[in-house]
Amino acid sequence: MKVLILSNQDISGIHASWKKEGEQARAEHLWGATTLSKHGIDVEILPFEKYKPLKNLSKGIKILGDLDQQLRTILTCSTSQIDAIYSAHHLTTPLLAALRKLRILRTPVVAIAYQSMNPSFWGNIFTQLCVDGNDQIICLSQKLKDDLIQDFNINPAKISVAEWGGDLPFYPIGEAANESHSKPIILSAGKTYRDYPTLLAAIETLNCELQICGHAYQEVRRDLTLPANAVFYNEVLPWRAVLERYRKAYAVAIPLADKRNKPKNAVGLTNLLEAMAMGKPVVMTRNNLSRYVVDIEAEGIGLWVDTGDVNGWQEALGYLINHPEAAHQMGAKARQLAEQEMNLNVFSRKVASALSRVGLVNPAVKENIESMQTINSIER
Repeated sequence: MKVLILSNQDISGIHASWKKEGEQARAEHLWGATTLSKHGIDVEILPFEKYKPLKNLSKGIKILGDLDQQLRTILTCSTSQIDAIYSAHHLTTPLLAALRKLRILRTPVVAIAYQSMNPSFWGNIFTQLCVDGNDQIICLSQKLKDDLIQDFNINPAKISVAEWGGDLPFYPIGEAANESHSKPIILSAGKTYRDYPTLLAAIETLNCELQICGHAYQEVRRDLTLPANAVFYNEVLPWRAVLERYRKAYAVAIPLADKRNKPKNAVGLTNLLEAMAMGKPVVMTRNNLSRYVVDIEAEGIGLWVDTGDVNGWQEALGYLINHPEAAHQMGAKARQLAEQEMNLNVFSRKVASALSRVGLVNPAVKENIESMQTINSIER
């Protein structure tokens, strides 16, 4: 079986970097492009950009998705033997789903769903046409699957769940390395809808060092005064350098803003999964979809804090700082959960299973997939 994969990110560029490093790099952001071959599925990656005017038009008319990629997908499917289209972001390909729903597009579409819309007149129309049009919908959480079924009456047979996770061999775990620090390091790495003012206000009186790194610079007001125990790194770090900061961290903080933190959006999920893969305890602002993906308190891997709650952040981080054994146990449970359920190999197996259900896998490949599923279920 051959599938064409596209996404809202430049995965062709990510794949090129992955190959350049001699395949010695984590691959979770390729959404199975490097691992589906283990399940008898060949992957062709669609280049991210070709027609810039269409790309710019897509930014203005977001409801149509990425017109540049979708047009080239249609052209590719008409000239090449593509058995299925694999969209790693369902809001990138709503037009393809609609064309499939209207039976204009002949190639099946399988899409990963990150979020759902609130039930409404327009929300119902969009979901019925541009989400239900997919032949298979792979939800990142059980809650999202339930929402699509209950709120929009989508056929449960076309929806599956595949929790995303890290490419674990490339996440070095071990004790926090604070050789040059007298205080435990709290790491916060991320930029989307972050609430750094609340976090900065909370840590000012705590016995720790807060490190904010990576792309977050634009999210922190330039005129905001950093407390003495906070350090801000505004350079874009290579992934190995970021993971080294994770390794040295005592705990990970994921502060999320209320203004644009939509309840059914997976805000903060990437950083949460990175922290789990690195075996670090997490303090995170309550976020519905992330909580449905993994409830950090129920799983014993972290603590929730309400939006904008400075005292809540002080209490949660203070608890971890003053109870190192509890913090260590949370980190160990986080890594264990990543190893058992939330990792790239399990995710890829579930994606392969969804792709097989479009009915285009030859019997030998289907038998291979079913055999691997049986083996994995026995191993678990």
